[in-house]
Order: sequence, then C-alpha cells, then structure tokens
Amino acid sequence: MTDRCAFAKKDGCSIDAYRITNSKGEYVEILNYGAVVRKLCVQDAHGQLVDVALGYDSAEEYDNRGTYFGAVIGRAANRISGSSFSFEGKTYRLFDTGGGVSLHGGKVGFNNRLFKLINISTDSITLALTSDDGDEGYPGCVELEVTYTFTDDSDLIINYRAFSDSRTLFNPTNHTYFNLFGHDSGISALDTFLCIRASYITPLGRDFTPDGTFLNVRNTPFDFKSPKKIGRGIEESDGQLSLAGGYDVSYVSDPFAAEKLPEWALKEQNNGIISNLPVIACAFADKTGIALLVRTDLPCVQFYSGNFIDRTVGKGGAVYDRRFGFCLETQGYPDAVNKKTFPSITLFPGERYESTTVYSFSTVPYNKKTKDIL
Repeated sequence: MTDRCAFAKKDGCSIDAYRITNSKGEYVEILNYGAVVRKLCVQDAHGQLVDVALGYDSAEEYDNRGTYFGAVIGRAANRISGSSFSFEGKTYRLFDTGGGVSLHGGKVGFNNRLFKLINISTDSITLALTSDDGDEGYPGCVELEVTYTFTDDSDLIINYRAFSDSRTLFNPTNHTYFNLFGHDSGISALDTFLCIRASYITPLGRDFTPDGTFLNVRNTPFDFKSPKKIGRGIEESDGQLSLAGGYDVSYVSDPFAAEKLPEWALKEQNNGIISNLPVIACAFADKTGIALLVRTDLPCVQFYSGNFIDRTVGKGGAVYDRRFGFCLETQGYPDAVNKKTFPSITLFPGERYESTTVYSFSTVPYNKKTKDIL
C-alpha cells in the first residue's frame, strides 16, 4: 500500500513523502524533492525492521549539507573535468562546483529539484522532471521519469526513462548511503563486508575525474572480488586512497570477476526481469544479518565509502560520522565525454534512455557464524 504525508515547504511548494509498504511490513519512503530515498526499512535476521538508509528530517538539510543523501543525480553523475565539454566543435560551460570540475549536475542538480508525481500504485511510484535546454549549462530539453518499485521479495527497483530534443549528456544515478547495521546504529560502514564483481577501476587524476586509463585491482586495496570488510585496507599507503580520503572510484562491471558469489548473496529471484540483470556488487552486515545484492544493466558502479560525511545529525537525531554510510552508485562511465577511451554517455534526440538498477535485500540467520558464510 502507499501513504502520503507532507514533509516540508520550499519556495511555496509542498514537499511530500510517499511510503510504499510490502506484505512483510517493510517500506521505502520517497520524497518528491530530489526523488530522494529517505527511508529504507527492511527486516533483519530477527524479523525487526531496520532503516538502512541515511537521511535528514528537513529540506534545508538536504539542500545545504552537500551529501546528496538518497537523491537522484543528474544530468550527469560524478565529475565533468574542466567543467565543460564539446560537441562538434561547440563548447558547453557547466557550473564549477569546485576544483575546476562540475559535480553531480552542477549548482542545482536533480537532487535539488521538485519532481512531479505521475503515478502511485500498490507497489510503486513514478516521479517526473523536465530539465530545460541550458539547464546548468547542458544543451537540450530532457524529460525524465523515475520509477521506484518495492516488492514483496524486498527488492527496490529503480527504473530511469528519458528523452532529449537535442544532443546532450545523460548519466543519472541514485546516491543512497547504506548502513546495513541501521542508520542510527552508531556502527561505522567500515565493518560491512563487501564484494564487487569488477577486475578494473577507472583511476582518478588530481582533479578527481578519471585519468582515462584502467587499473587492474589485483594486489591493490581496491580488490573486492572476494568479500572483505570495507575498512580492511582503507588506510593503506596508496595514491588513490590518499587522494580521495578512502574509496571513491568507479568499478567496471565484470560478471566473471568473482569465481562465485558468497552464500549470503545467493538470493532466489522470482522476477525474471531482475534475475536477468547482472550482479555488480553485494554487501553484508553480520550484526543484523542483512545482505544487499546490487543488479544493474549499467556498466559501472561508483563505490564511495562516505569519506566526506562531516559529523552531522540525521533522521530522528541519529549522529552520522565520517564513513557511517557507503554508496554503490550504478552509472555509465564517468566523464566519458572528455575521455576518448570510455564508452559514450551521450543522449541523442529521438533516442530513448532506459536503465534499471535493483537493490535486493535478504537476511542470513544469526546462528551461522561469519566465517561460515564469507
């Protein structure tokens, strides 16, 4: 079922929160502001509801904190080098968010926009946004629809659909910060076990954009092909880790990177659409028994370990410290328009953009020791 309530007022407009609940009483709360995933409450191994998404209690905090908690990012996720790009000899200047780059869509990205409610059903909500020609410097008028579906199998399905009336960049993502111990647990995300099915990352240059090369993760702290805690290796002496203050890099999907998925990631999928999507990552919190499986048709996932979370107060007075949440942001190749070695993120007029990402939740019984399931 769905519930709607007023969340806040902004510039005379109402920001509403929509709750979609499945048959197990689990629910996801979505704001029409930034299409934010504000709450994501799933059962732990004891059958208790745990909110695994970081979030805020006011619109001002979503505006001012700069964390992008739970938001849809656009037009282009990640950073655009030089805050500019060129099409057929014409250069388009974007808002410089700092350091000579444009981050997550610019000064007022999709995360700071009021979306229009299109449809609500028993298990999903569709929100829409029009991004006009010249919006944040991007060419073309883009029409975007985002649909969140929350199933009885504890799958949060995010589907993006978009059109543009002229050539533009388009590379959206969702920026939910997960803490599988609970957003208010006081436990760092560094204690989370993580597996990423990727053999290569796109290493960063000094401006935090990819340098256009591919780095094999073998024998580096970036190797998550076998599950390990996020905190293991994060303080190693490594130029990439030092630059970003931890993990903040794009992994290139490789379904064969891991010999096999760990037992806690082997969730039976009853939906054919979901089961046909490649698995790109999975995560597990031993204290709650909550496991997360990430499927997507997109080629990359940005793994971010919450390095720039300044100590802040979140929902219900919960205190979030540095690295209290982690992100698995599925997306196209970052800054591909300025990197000739990367596949394009250009959206052409008349072309339909569509992609799907699924965050699937399940539990592992507490009576199984960690060493037996990793």
